[in-house]
Amino acid sequence: MERSALFSIAAFFLAWVALWMPIAIPLAIWLKWHPGQPLAPAQKLPLLVSLYLLAPIVVWGATRVENASFAAYGLPFQPDILLSFS
Repeated sequence: MERSALFSIAAFFLAWVALWMPIAIPLAIWLKWHPGQPLAPAQKLPLLVSLYLLAPIVVWGATRVENASFAAYGLPFQPDILLSFS
């Protein structure tokens, strides 16, 4: 059964947040941040880094659930691209 695009997008972001919360809550406590307070730049960076490091895992999970490849998301594997970086 084909899922709607809106459902897939919502599921993607909900999974991302669900995976991030067990990391973000202890990190926020360690950074001594309390909800309602503005975040200082020194507090934002560790929270954002932890969020963005989870992105590849969530994209991989989405490809497994949708039974798609990374190429379907615009990420085709081409070894020539890796060689061009050197």
